[in-house]
Amino acid sequence: MVKNSEKSKIIIYQTEDGKTRVEVRFEYENVWLAQKLMAELFQTTVANINTHLKNIFQSRELDLS
Repeated sequence: MVKNSEKSKIIIYQTEDGKTRVEVRFEYENVWLAQKLMAELFQTTVANINTHLKNIFQSRELDLS
């Protein structure tokens, strides 16, 4: 998957040994990934990502906005 815009570029591909590799270019200190892509990046499940995101927002480590 390749996504290009004027402000960001995210490239996700699989290496020869079958591992997922993510290259990210970001500006304004923000990187946005869908939950499915976060799960792929951290080699876990979407449910696990959702659990961690829920905890982050409940602890107010991040705002929903």
